[in-house]
Amino acid sequence: MKKQERSQYTMRLDSDLMKRIKILAIEEGKKTNNVIEEALKDLLKKYDITASQNEGSS
Repeated sequence: MKKQERSQYTMRLDSDLMKRIKILAIEEGKKTNNVIEEALKDLLKKYDITASQNEGSS
């Protein structure tokens, strides 16, 4: 299996939102980062944004 390239990104989020994300991660036995990635992927799917639409953009 090919390892995905990773990027680091720093952001500020609502404290209550982050607290709920952390609780969800603990309840699901997942890392917080993985829960956030899952949410972002779901958001892109909701708006029908595919990887091919983003290729070549920075």
